[in-house]
Amino acid sequence: MSTTRKQTELEILQQKHNKIGYIKSYPILTNIEEISLNDIKLIELVLSYQDNDQEFKMSYEHLGNIINTKASTIGNIVLKLTKLGVVISETKSNFDGVKGGKVTKLSINLEKLISLIPALDQAPEPKKKKATPTPEPIASIEHVEPKQEVPAQQPEPTKPVVQDAAPKAKETQLAVKKAEMKARFDSYFHYGTKGRTFSPADFHSLTDFKFRDALDFKVVRAKTQDLLNDNFEAFWLAVQELKKDLLAAQQVTQ
Repeated sequence: MSTTRKQTELEILQQKHNKIGYIKSYPILTNIEEISLNDIKLIELVLSYQDNDQEFKMSYEHLGNIINTKASTIGNIVLKLTKLGVVISETKSNFDGVKGGKVTKLSINLEKLISLIPALDQAPEPKKKKATPTPEPIASIEHVEPKQEVPAQQPEPTKPVVQDAAPKAKETQLAVKKAEMKARFDSYFHYGTKGRTFSPADFHSLTDFKFRDALDFKVVRAKTQDLLNDNFEAFWLAVQELKKDLLAAQQVTQ
C-alpha cells in the first residue's frame, strides 16, 4: 500500500469520526501573545472549513470532543476570540427544529488575525539596560607634611633717622645773619620814633639799595609801607620776602 493511499484512508477515518477531512496547522500563530494553544486549535479548525468555502456550524460539545476540552471552555475561547475581533460568531437555538440546544456559526477575521502576528522579519528591539552608576573614585589621601613652626622674627633695631643737615645749617646761617643785622641796626630801631613808618629811602639805605634797582618799585613799596621804624622783627620778615621775590625774578630772566 502506497503512502498516498495511507493518507487517504486516514482522512476517511477522520471524516467518519469528526466529520472533517483534515485540519491545516499554522505554527506561526504561536507568536501571538494574546492567544493560547487551545485558541489556535479552534482557529485552525474553523479555517479548514473556511478555506473550502464551507460554513462552520458545530456545537460546543462537539468542538470540545475535537479539541479535547470541555464545552464551557469552548464557550470561553469563543468569547475571548470574539472580543479580540479574530472570531465572528452567530449563535442560533433549536438548530435542527427537533432537538433543543444551540448551534454557533463561526468564521475567522483573517485581516485581524494577521495584524496580531508580530513582524518576525524585524529583529526585536534590545531591552534597554539600566545605566549602572559609575562608582565615585575613592578620594586619594594626600600626605600632608607637618607644619614647621617658624621662629618669630626679631624686630630689626630701629636705625636712627639721619636728618639732612642742610636745612638746619641754613636755619643757623639765617639766625646768624639776623643777629648780625639786629646788632648793626640796633641803635636805629632802639631810638626810632614810635609809630613812625619807614620811608622808601630809609628802607633802601638800611638794605644797601639791594632791592631798589632789582625789583619793581611797587613790589617793594607794598611790603615796606606799613613797617614801623621801631619793629625789627617786621623789618626782618619784609627783607626775607623781598629776597624770595628777587630770587624768583632772577630765575625768570635766566
